[in-house]
Amino acid sequence: MRTNGFQKPYNNLQITTWALFPLFLTGFFLLVPFSLPCSLAIPLSILFSLLVVGSIYYGHLACSIDPIDRHLSTHLYVNNGKGRTKGGPGRNFCWVCQVHCDKSSKHCRFCEKCVDGFDHHCQWLNTCVGRKNYEAFFRAVKLIFGWLFVEVLCFVLVLVGWYVEVEAEAGGDSSFMNVRTNVESSSIPQGKVFVCLVYLWLGVSGLTWLSVVQLLLFHMNLRREGITTYEYIVRDGKRKREAEELEKKKKAEAKAEAKAKAENGGQHELVSQEDPGTNFHVEDARAEAEAENERRAEAEDAEAEAEAEAEDAMEKGEEMSTTTKNGKHDLVAQEEEEEEAKAEVEVEVNTVESMDTEGENLELKSIQVRVTPQNEAVL
Repeated sequence: MRTNGFQKPYNNLQITTWALFPLFLTGFFLLVPFSLPCSLAIPLSILFSLLVVGSIYYGHLACSIDPIDRHLSTHLYVNNGKGRTKGGPGRNFCWVCQVHCDKSSKHCRFCEKCVDGFDHHCQWLNTCVGRKNYEAFFRAVKLIFGWLFVEVLCFVLVLVGWYVEVEAEAGGDSSFMNVRTNVESSSIPQGKVFVCLVYLWLGVSGLTWLSVVQLLLFHMNLRREGITTYEYIVRDGKRKREAEELEKKKKAEAKAEAKAKAENGGQHELVSQEDPGTNFHVEDARAEAEAENERRAEAEDAEAEAEAEAEDAMEKGEEMSTTTKNGKHDLVAQEEEEEEAKAEVEVEVNTVESMDTEGENLELKSIQVRVTPQNEAVL
């Protein structure tokens, strides 16, 4: 368990802080006091030094204060880690520390302890920021913002004085800042080397100052709302999840509505997808829907025409079949009539035997029947 920010293990951002801080100091005291006139260099250097000293003090204070939870501190340092703590209203049990802590306390996995009024774990200081050391941390941020602003301002004044003096010498006038003259009369790098160093330190200081501005504004907003960084992160995560769920719900509703319109043959609007990488304008969607409806109507008309042609062809085929059958029947009947007209049917009855009941002799008769074409029988 780490009790302050100066204990190992150190992290990369903490080492970066220790490297940048002397770099900023070196750049300021190397380039500013010897280039600006004394009327500006002395008060700005004093202001810069005071702000730096204040930031060092409060930064050290924030790192050295142990923000441990009071119940955990009592359990470890008073009771020597023996026994069990008692729960109660406004207290939560930490399964890692095995202690009942205040509800506002959270366990920090970097420091391996529960922090009273947990705000966040500062990677630049490599320590937890809680209720006990938050004020020191906030004051350190404000003072760092102050001396970085003074440093950036001084570098800007140096560059302005340098270029103004160059133009003044070209026009035969004198400059009130005399930056170039001061640089040439000092032991610091001369000419373009000096200007390049000023630009380099101005860039590094300016970017760092912008980051500190963002951090300061963020914590000022947290103090105005009366919440911690941890509570802000939890709230922001909840809002993002709710927004994502609402967006998914809207997309699902829009998709269902578009599907219903498509099934009913109506026009529908295409909506953009998250993964999706294409977005259609409403007018293009409507034009596409109209074109789709026209294609469907044309397809239906073509299908209806094809069905009508098929029915006409079937009717014509039946009429031809009926006509052919009737023609064949008439032809057969005509041939039969011609054959009947030409032919004569003779029916001969060769013998007819008849016997009366009384046993008379048989009488043999020959009957010839002739059928004329007019179907009249002649006996």
